[in-house]
Amino acid sequence: MPDKALSNKARTIFKDPVHNIIPVNDYEYAILQHPILNRLHGIKQLGFTFFVYPQAKHSRFEHSIGVMHVAGKMADAIEVNTPEKISALLRSRCSFQDFKQIVRLSGLLHDIGHLPYSHITELVLMEEVSSGRTSEELVKVVDEATRKGLKLHEYYSCLFAKKLANEIKKGWENGKKLSKYLASASHVLCKEEMGDSVLSPLGVGVVRRLISGDILDADRIDYLARDAYNTGSTYGIIDIERIISGLGLTSYDKELVLSIPSKLLSSIEELYYARYMMYKWVYFHHKVISIDLTYRSLLVGISKDWEKIRRKIARLFPGMPSNFWNLFLPSAIWNSSVKYGYKIDDSFIDLILKVVASSDIPSLSLLSKGIINRRIPLYSVIKREEDIATMLSSIADISELKINPASLLDTLGSAFALIANQKQTICDMMLKRLKIVESSCCSTPSALPNEILSCIAREYINSKLKEKSPNPPSIVSYISLPISGGADSTKLLLISDKNAFPVMNSSTILQEIQRLGSRPLLYLYATKRPNESEKEEIKNAIASFLIELKKAIDVPEEGKNDEVLHRNSGVRTKQRRQ
Repeated sequence: MPDKALSNKARTIFKDPVHNIIPVNDYEYAILQHPILNRLHGIKQLGFTFFVYPQAKHSRFEHSIGVMHVAGKMADAIEVNTPEKISALLRSRCSFQDFKQIVRLSGLLHDIGHLPYSHITELVLMEEVSSGRTSEELVKVVDEATRKGLKLHEYYSCLFAKKLANEIKKGWENGKKLSKYLASASHVLCKEEMGDSVLSPLGVGVVRRLISGDILDADRIDYLARDAYNTGSTYGIIDIERIISGLGLTSYDKELVLSIPSKLLSSIEELYYARYMMYKWVYFHHKVISIDLTYRSLLVGISKDWEKIRRKIARLFPGMPSNFWNLFLPSAIWNSSVKYGYKIDDSFIDLILKVVASSDIPSLSLLSKGIINRRIPLYSVIKREEDIATMLSSIADISELKINPASLLDTLGSAFALIANQKQTICDMMLKRLKIVESSCCSTPSALPNEILSCIAREYINSKLKEKSPNPPSIVSYISLPISGGADSTKLLLISDKNAFPVMNSSTILQEIQRLGSRPLLYLYATKRPNESEKEEIKNAIASFLIELKKAIDVPEEGKNDEVLHRNSGVRTKQRRQ
């Protein structure tokens, strides 16, 4: 730490392919030198997506810098467009520059808690905690994150921001002001909206929505633009400067809410459409999903045979925990980065995969080699929802029932929403109506709705295939989370002639994207390559599943259509015209 007092002037600049020039001041430069933030160099923003889009190896480090930059520009726009609102965000004697610095630091630190390979590792970890296969220490960490209403990586970011603030306060010369800023940033990241020495409670909430809110936030703007650039996609090309230019704050329902003028509605529509398309065609690419599923199985297997694997790794890294999942404790991640000089990042997991690939554990070695060499032991049967819609149109029973294939796809969204609201009751009801017996689909209390629905689809389709063949291909199904994710439309307002109303209520385009994004995507994989006859049986099993699922969740209607809908749903393929 230099002896001179930290300043708010630019210390250096980064040349960035997305935002061109990103200035960095002394406060931010000091944080960028810290090992815990440098760990993000080794965590890819898009996980295994680089196996499909080879250039998609950009890291969460450059994304974090980008979010910091965008968040700062959003703060500037608020000060230009609604300067009278700034005072409500701050304590007395604090200035807009204080507010902007906290916004930028919150953006810089918002992803600091990500695990290796990010969301997919976090998902497996949460499942293992729920199944009771992790340590009590990790259970307590997850329970505290849940109590705060934070995802696990958000909670780790909260903890690491607090540790940074304390470290700087105690040990850094001239670090008092930076420590105060970091304390405020930690309140933002921890969802502690009680205010502090700089931000008012209103201010904490506004900063959080600027960083990671609904519809319009710095995180979304940067990752869409950056991911589009690095995957060669045109979907994420958005006019960042124009979107930000009109941003302000408006009093609405006893809150200060982000707002934009009506002339920028088309730019918000472009942003929302870009997000929908990036999820559908990049983030939820069928090959990426298959690699993620293989990785999930591999991690669980590694945890079960960890003692044997640990002995080999301990030759390089002494002090490996006896429980595999303890590698991902916040204390382990912090200490490995700050004290021991190695980092728990993607490369550390890659090392474990290489050790496993050369091990004498055949099942794990096969999976590990599959990931390393991109030879995943899953064959894509259903790659995209368009394949399902086309396939359904060739099923005779669909035509007889006068069901639009698209409405059957909407059934997945309805089923997801029902499970999300009444998990155990609805899950049991679906299993009963789908005649699935001895199932474990409903037995994990913390399972996400899409995981439950994936399990139900897998068991139903496999049971149907076994009815037709003594040795059918084993099917692995995956139903994604909805793309739209239930955005809160009241958190972004459209301003027209001094009238304010939620932006989602102002655009039929946004509403239609929201509707399409509310239904999960269905993917099907076979553990061996199916022949043409088996493909036909799989197609019929999918159609049967969607029809039965619709019957299971629909409120019975009177009349002929309901009578037909509730018949035996054996499906028949239309005869092709010669």
